Amino acid sequence: MLVCVFVTVVLSTTATYVVGWSQRGDRQFLWSNYLSWMDYSVYYSYIHQAMDGAVVFTNYFTAEPQTGGMINIFWLGVGWFAKLFGLSAQAAFHFARIFWIGCFIAVAYGFIAYLFRDVRHRVLALFFVLYSGGVGVVVRSVTEMLGFADKQAEAAVVATQKYAPFSIDLWVPDSNTYLILKQSPHLIASLTLMLLVFLLVLCALESKSLRYSAVAGLAATALFQFHPYQVGTIYGVVGAYFLVLFVLKKEAIIDLIKHGTILLACSLPSVLYYVWLLFSDWRTRQLAIENVCITPPPWHVATGYGAV
Repeated sequence: MLVCVFVTVVLSTTATYVVGWSQRGDRQFLWSNYLSWMDYSVYYSYIHQAMDGAVVFTNYFTAEPQTGGMINIFWLGVGWFAKLFGLSAQAAFHFARIFWIGCFIAVAYGFIAYLFRDVRHRVLALFFVLYSGGVGVVVRSVTEMLGFADKQAEAAVVATQKYAPFSIDLWVPDSNTYLILKQSPHLIASLTLMLLVFLLVLCALESKSLRYSAVAGLAATALFQFHPYQVGTIYGVVGAYFLVLFVLKKEAIIDLIKHGTILLACSLPSVLYYVWLLFSDWRTRQLAIENVCITPPPWHVATGYGAV
């Protein structure tokens, strides 16, 4: 069953790329989509650097002298894969995307199986995880039909506030699972590892095995190494869950401290790496300062998540 799901998802998320390629004519085709299309150049530059033998990546898009760089194990792996099989950066990118789609489906189904015993419930839940989205298309169509959409005002918002003034499911690549599976392998890997960490934490507390906590920590540090944005998500969600368990069962405090300490210790290497990088490299600090992601108004978030 999972194989059929995998094939269906791969076909549905790859079809638009194939159509775009078939319509390219004599023009260059980037093998990207309209969601954060400018980011693809950065991803491809990392893959090319890895193919050329680099381990520490530099910024190809500046004329400033560079003395250091950044290690990114994810794009390093994609670059090595491309070099090993003689692939282009674009081909390796999408092969990695398809590979991580399979990984995500397997982990997502494992997480769902932890929650539901009935196979029918598992299949239904997996379907909603993979294909559910917002109502942005409906809202956008209605506002345009009624004449409420002011495209000049929207362009001004994009230029000044750095976000698109409509539902996030129309322009944020990681606003729902389907767009993530369609967008980039590193986003899929990030979501897969995040789910894996949460599943391993649940298994650790249920089985009282510290091994699960250690593996969860290693999965977390792998995630943080190429997607440090998720540090707050992992620590915040796991910390809040541990706090709730402590309030409900105060006698479990010793076990919670043990598991929390193991998880934190195993996940810290990547966190410490980025802390060191922020203090030692002014370009990294500047990138962090400029990397501002403003949350759109609540109504755009609500419609982007189906108003649930």
